[in-house]
Amino acid sequence: TMLARNGDDHRAQKSQLYRAWLYVHAMDYGGALSICERLLPLVRDPARTYPHRLCLILAGAAESGLGNHDRALERLQAASDEMDRQKVMLDWYWRLQLESALTEVWLAKGDLGKARRQASRFLDAAHATAERTWQALAWEANARVAIAGADVACAQRCIARIRRKIAARRKTRILGRGAQSRRRSF
Repeated sequence: TMLARNGDDHRAQKSQLYRAWLYVHAMDYGGALSICERLLPLVRDPARTYPHRLCLILAGAAESGLGNHDRALERLQAASDEMDRQKVMLDWYWRLQLESALTEVWLAKGDLGKARRQASRFLDAAHATAERTWQALAWEANARVAIAGADVACAQRCIARIRRKIAARRKTRILGRGAQSRRRSF
């Protein structure tokens, strides 16, 4: 990349991590894991705590997507342990990705008890923020855990919460547009 060619290795690595994050969400788990495997040795320096944690989380999510659940748990637990040991900037945000990935691992492994507890932790973490997207994803994860456990009523409640969140957001956006157009008319 141009950042690497200009000698800005830290920003080049961060750029690659964000690419891996995109790949995880695009379900290109092999591509995400390839990036993380290449970067992990480069970001192990204690001064590089943030990129190291992010790399572990993304590698764990990618491993889970590829069906390597035990390896995913190792990486995700290592990131969680680091986050618990010493907090750094943006941990609150990457904790959401971590909780999501852990929920996916337990659900894929078929351990509904752990999946349920993890999904609840994900929901608590998401609701501690104003991040509506992560809140909806946490409700969706809880709904999938409920469906896997044949708890249709719980799944319906989770889905209803998602729908209410979306409807409230739409209403806020519509009302906001109306206020903006009224301001422009003065």
